Amino acid sequence: MDYGPVLSEVLDLVNGQHADEEIWSAFIRKDGYAVALEKDPGVLSLSKYEIEMLTSTAERYRDIDDWKIVEETHTFEEWKDNISQGTSTTIALEDIIRAVGRTDDLPDILKEAKETVVLSRLVGSLS
Repeated sequence: MDYGPVLSEVLDLVNGQHADEEIWSAFIRKDGYAVALEKDPGVLSLSKYEIEMLTSTAERYRDIDDWKIVEETHTFEEWKDNISQGTSTTIALEDIIRAVGRTDDLPDILKEAKETVVLSRLVGSLS
């Protein structure tokens, strides 16, 4: 997107266009162009690593203006390599893996992601 990367599912949740929007809106509300925490969702589904990463990211950007964050995301190679002004363009998983320095793990991560998608489709077709 023009102002930086946004996960498609998160955008759908914010816009009320996701199957899990009811669960999302119990914890997060839209406030104009921003979102605000309505109620603490807890961390039970998150690993210790995920909690640490979210905490350190929140602390790093806590006092940074929204537009400064936009400017920073515009320096991300994975965003620059995939942006098409005025559109919502998917950033390839390979580009994200490279951006976070996990190039050596690329084949294993892609294999696991593919298996997860296949399993999710299979389970979804059984319900």
